[in-house]
Amino acid sequence: MTAPTASGSVLADFGTILAAVMPELAGRVQAVAFDAETGRLDVAPSPTPLTR
Repeated sequence: MTAPTASGSVLADFGTILAAVMPELAGRVQAVAFDAETGRLDVAPSPTPLTR
């Protein structure tokens, strides 16, 4: 399996992917870095998390 490139879909589509996989975290975290060599995706809290 090859990892997608950081300049492509992983970082750009993170919000859509997260909403589909874990909707309770959508709007609460953001992708900040992706290492294609290791497959590591770093996330951090969103600057303005949604409140419920």
